[in-house]
Amino acid sequence: MFIGNGVVVKNEEWREHALIQVEDRNGTIGIFQGEEQKAAIAYDNPPKEKEEYKTSLLVWDKYANLELSLKKKGEEQAVRIEASDSECSRYNEEAYSVPVTFYFEESGLWKIIVENDDEVIGESVLEVKK
Repeated sequence: MFIGNGVVVKNEEWREHALIQVEDRNGTIGIFQGEEQKAAIAYDNPPKEKEEYKTSLLVWDKYANLELSLKKKGEEQAVRIEASDSECSRYNEEAYSVPVTFYFEESGLWKIIVENDDEVIGESVLEVKK
């Protein structure tokens, strides 16, 4: 029974996050993929392999030392990416937006891990298309 639960939890960790709607300061609804009240990535179009993916990160607090990691499902190593804190702007009363650019080498499920001072504040799992 315990082993079965462990497998379910491990597999669930890599399920693509749902799309969420977040209203900005002007009342415009934005679509994001990730965890509400933690961290999410703006969702305009699905990312594609071997192409730059320019988007924005939404976090529900202003952090001083944001770092992002990209990890492909099945891979051990994660690629670290620094977010520019100087470009952090208020999205609404609770959240901040930071522009980010990703490059995915391959299609498949990828996890974006958002950290501040080596503490995970949120994750977003998304599918990268061919």
